[in-house]
Amino acid sequence: MTTIVKTLLTIIFWYFINEIFILFFGNLVPLPTEENTGVILLYPLIFILEIILAYILANFVFKVANKEKK
Repeated sequence: MTTIVKTLLTIIFWYFINEIFILFFGNLVPLPTEENTGVILLYPLIFILEIILAYILANFVFKVANKEKK
């Protein structure tokens, strides 16, 4: 059960982190064109970093919940 909840929390946190990232940095990240094809590698990197941050936040929620339970 905790795995399902942790996965759902990770997805929810990823969505909010993604929205915050787009809000602050959406205009700064260039679109990939023929001149700057290396930018296309930036999008998977941002996605991976957002997923890692969401997973860390989900684990933090469970850590705090376990401390309060004891």
